Amino acid sequence: MLFMRDIRPDLRDRIAQLDSEYAKLQARMVQIEESKTRLVALLSEEDALWEKVQPPLFPGGSPPSDGNRITLPTESIPHLSNLLLEILKVGNHGKEALASEVARRGYPFGNRSSLRAVHFALVGLQRQQKVAEKDGEYYLLEANNWTGKNESSDHQSAQRLAPQQ
Repeated sequence: MLFMRDIRPDLRDRIAQLDSEYAKLQARMVQIEESKTRLVALLSEEDALWEKVQPPLFPGGSPPSDGNRITLPTESIPHLSNLLLEILKVGNHGKEALASEVARRGYPFGNRSSLRAVHFALVGLQRQQKVAEKDGEYYLLEANNWTGKNESSDHQSAQRLAPQQ
């Protein structure tokens, strides 16, 4: 004779264990959702705080781009690096003189710092080995047009940059 054991009580116990585990997981999901909600609210507050402290570099979110290359909004605005190269063809200039000349020519910095933008453009030009810096002044490497630092170089740089009449 074949003896079969009744496994229904075991199955009921296992179902009860799964129900208990499921209830614990649901409670944990509620805790996770509450934590996420608190963090999202905190992030929103921090974003608002930092918006006042430091305005965004690109107000619309990310910069306009196609792939990895950033494109300028209009064709009439020269790239800042090209403008700096054009200015440096006249001779060496300090960073402040370059920033003021770029601003004088109407480069659209918006609410960003012109000196900061010029600094990072110069860093890029140095990495491309187009520009070098010596004694706080920048000059073109290809022309090797270092003229030496003058005592009032920023004043003289401004004079060299002034339009000739």
